[in-house]
Amino acid sequence: MARPAVVLPLPEELPGNLVISGYKMAEDGGGIVLRVYEAFGQAGVLNLRIGAESGPVYETDTAERERLEDYPVNEGMCRIPLRSHEIKTLYIGWYGH
Repeated sequence: MARPAVVLPLPEELPGNLVISGYKMAEDGGGIVLRVYEAFGQAGVLNLRIGAESGPVYETDTAERERLEDYPVNEGMCRIPLRSHEIKTLYIGWYGH
């Protein structure tokens, strides 16, 4: 059965100190993985607009094996804070997976 078309999550607005360094299909095929880091020593917030067909959003390890921290999605938006020089690997799942 074909997977329905999905809206990929994109930053609502990317602060100048945050860098998206990777964006790919998750190894398990159940979503996408986004790598983001804070580049200038200033804490920041990544605001992602998540499509209605997106599932859970959580931080994972680089091998995508561990679920480290969940981020709630409210009204299609997900707020992800980053500390100074922090790197995060985010898993954004499809609903039903």
